[in-house]
Amino acid sequence: MIKKIFGTIVVLAIIGGAIYAIVVLTEDDEPIVDEQVIVVDEVERRTLQDIVVLRGDVDRDERFTLFSAVAGRITAISIEEEEQISEGDIIMEVDGRPMLAVSGTIPYWRVLDSRSPDGPDIELLEQFLLDEGHDPGIVDQNFTGRSRTALRDWQESRGYPDDGVLRPSDLVVADWPATIGSIDLQVGQFVAAGAPLFVLVEDELSVSVSVDPTDRSRLEPGLPATVEVPATGETAPGRIIELADTAVIEGQSGERYRGEVELLRGLDAVAGTAVRIEVVLEEVVDALVVPVAAVSLSGDGQEEVRILTRDGTLARVPVTTGLTEGALVEIVEGLDGDEQVVVEVRTG
Repeated sequence: MIKKIFGTIVVLAIIGGAIYAIVVLTEDDEPIVDEQVIVVDEVERRTLQDIVVLRGDVDRDERFTLFSAVAGRITAISIEEEEQISEGDIIMEVDGRPMLAVSGTIPYWRVLDSRSPDGPDIELLEQFLLDEGHDPGIVDQNFTGRSRTALRDWQESRGYPDDGVLRPSDLVVADWPATIGSIDLQVGQFVAAGAPLFVLVEDELSVSVSVDPTDRSRLEPGLPATVEVPATGETAPGRIIELADTAVIEGQSGERYRGEVELLRGLDAVAGTAVRIEVVLEEVVDALVVPVAAVSLSGDGQEEVRILTRDGTLARVPVTTGLTEGALVEIVEGLDGDEQVVVEVRTG
């Protein structure tokens, strides 16, 4: 340890937050040391955080795929990706006939008209017509003349050909509202019966992530997270709800663990948007901090820092460190907060 300073401070300057002092040092029992530069920094207080930063993509979980109930040519498309469809909305037209979203659990699977054999789907249609304000008579499984009249009146009111015939694609039964995912259709395109039309996804956004092995060892489901859209700066709170225990190989990225972050508040983003996720593992408010470079180990393995005392000498002080964030480390014990710690000593 340097015990005595022989000379005076020649230069004192503050550069980049650190104080530089050029001094001539000597020891009673050692030869004179050449002129040296001592770099010191102030002890300060601030909030430190142990943060894991992840990259992810906004996504929507798939609910189901809507398939074409009939073969035909698409003559109009009324929907867009990320749009929400509600009951009563027109989705598209096939052969000039609208496809109307209606709520229910049982789809229409056959053509219904006055020649149709009795069946529960006729009862469903008659109840639908009655709810729409068109009286089909007795609501039962029999398609009657009044059923046909009510159907034609409804068709005329909604822009269908008023032919008294219901095609299974006229009423699209599902649990509405629902959000449209990807659409790969064009006006004029022919679709076969049973062909996929588009995917319906959950209304709520989620965030998919892939985590490297080091971060996976520090993370677990349930941890809070902050999701940011870098392009706009908008943030929303979230929570890790899933992390795989088995890695997958993702190209040049090597081993990755896939997971999902649940958004706890709405985020103005569309599926596919890249986001930044911060997970705070630990936080210390009003921590006493010094540069990491100021901490070293003594001969017996004790952490210590060197401080520049008021009388111009250097002293070694044992310390206990805590949380590290970037180039700063928390000092739990050993310093009061008004010291100047030595960051570097080098030959001038």
